[in-house]
Amino acid sequence: MASKQRITEIYVDMDDVLTIFTPHVLFELGCKCDKHSYDYFLPEWGWDMLKGAQALHPNGADRFPTTASFWESVKEKHWLDSPLSELGMRVMQLVRSYDADVYILTSPTICPECYSGKAKWVRHHYPEMMRKLIVTPAKHTVAKPNALLIDDGEHNTTAFREAGGQTVTVPRPWNNMWIAGQSEHDRNNDTINYIMEAL
Repeated sequence: MASKQRITEIYVDMDDVLTIFTPHVLFELGCKCDKHSYDYFLPEWGWDMLKGAQALHPNGADRFPTTASFWESVKEKHWLDSPLSELGMRVMQLVRSYDADVYILTSPTICPECYSGKAKWVRHHYPEMMRKLIVTPAKHTVAKPNALLIDDGEHNTTAFREAGGQTVTVPRPWNNMWIAGQSEHDRNNDTINYIMEAL
């Protein structure tokens, strides 16, 4: 059996890894939830913010009848103002202490303002990473045996592994790493341990 290659490139997702994005946006759009907690987002919604918004907003589907109407409500400020997560801070501290090239790898939404919002968020929180920000829906294109992706989207981690890369999936309600009732502290510790094992 071939030994695992040493990681020399690390790609860290932005939304819901470095940031608390989904709860923050839903709260800012008037949904009844805690802007810092994922516990309001039900696993059966999958990774579908429209379903979450329709279920949690007082006016439900009347307020957000379609995916387009939901994303039209999301503005640049929602990315710019997304809180830096405790996990994100710990992840960045860990991976930047490791001898590897670190990138922020994030996927665009159908909202055109996401590009400027994401870039401004990075400039505010990690200005030294501005030239290492990659925005693409095809994260697997940078996969290779010596590359690690840290991401909450199983569609991303699966494709990355299939393309030859290594991955750590961050527990969120829309993926199989989520354990209902587990504290955020324990989830974060588990994720840090998985990353350390991968490195």
